[in-house]
Amino acid sequence: MIEWMKEFLDVAIQWVSNNAGWILIVSLVMLVVSVLAIRLVIIKLPSDYFLDQKPCSERKLHPTLSVLLLVLRNIIGFIFVLVGLILSLPGVVGQGILTLLLGLSIMDFPGKRKLELKIISRRIVFHTINSLRAKASKPPLLLPEEIPN
Repeated sequence: MIEWMKEFLDVAIQWVSNNAGWILIVSLVMLVVSVLAIRLVIIKLPSDYFLDQKPCSERKLHPTLSVLLLVLRNIIGFIFVLVGLILSLPGVVGQGILTLLLGLSIMDFPGKRKLELKIISRRIVFHTINSLRAKASKPPLLLPEEIPN
């Protein structure tokens, strides 16, 4: 192994062992916050969200503020996507696919709708989301008749 990599790993292992308690606390807080945020977004989502073909209309803002908000939304969405990918790994506790879907819905990029529909059309994801909505007395999400492959 390259010497600098060995030194880096030694420092990283030492840091993790010295801060294990804080890492555990932060991880648990992030788990609770992500679960609550996901549930809130799923409950607040209009039932026809996936039927709407048109992108959301943006408020008329100053161009600089509009770009700043777009960048901020994409950064926050990207963080949720990364956390969702981590939570999707075997052995990691959390709602990975739902967190990933939340991150994608926050972000703005080409092909977003097709990717969202591909994820939401998975039977277990769709059933889980509609179960959460039913517990909150919300109508189930509706999907278009023809979902892209």
